[in-house]
Amino acid sequence: PIVKVSDKIDDEPVDIYGFKVHSTYINFWPLIDATKDVWEQLADSKGVLVNEQLARIMNLKPNDKIAIYPHFGSKIKIQIVGIYSDYGNPKGQIMMPISEFEKYYPNVPQLRYAIRVREGKMRDTEQELTRLLNNDKNNVIKFLNLLDDEDDVQNVFTNAKFLD
Repeated sequence: PIVKVSDKIDDEPVDIYGFKVHSTYINFWPLIDATKDVWEQLADSKGVLVNEQLARIMNLKPNDKIAIYPHFGSKIKIQIVGIYSDYGNPKGQIMMPISEFEKYYPNVPQLRYAIRVREGKMRDTEQELTRLLNNDKNNVIKFLNLLDDEDDVQNVFTNAKFLD
C-alpha cells in the first residue's frame, strides 16, 4: 500500500507518503544521498526519505530533522535518512514507513498499491487487474495482497491509474 496526505512545511507544499519498506525499494530505488544504514533505519521506523526538490528548497541533508504537523496538531521532528531524485515533480515529498504514517495520519484510505510483477507478465497482470476492477475493488485488493513473492518478480509498476 501507498498512502498520501498533502500538507505544508514552512509554507512549502509537500506530499507525505506512507509506504511499505520492501526489497523492491531497497534493491531498485537509487538514492542521491543517504545514511549508511538508510534501509535499516526505515525498516525500524527511525527516519524518512525526502525528495531532491524538498532537500534543495529547505537545505536538508541526511541526519537533519524535519518537522511535520500531523492532523492531531502536535509538531513531530523526524530524522531524514535519505534523499531521492524525483525529476519532473516540482512539489516536495516525504516518504515514511506506512506504520509511522498511520500513527500520524490515521484513517487515510489505502487506495494505491505498488506491486512487482514477474518478468514478461506485465500485460497479463494489467489485464487481470482491469477485469477485477470492473467487477469489485475488494477483489483487486485481495489479488494485490497475493503478489508479494520477492524471489521471482522483477518489474515494478504502480496501479494507481486503476484505483484512482
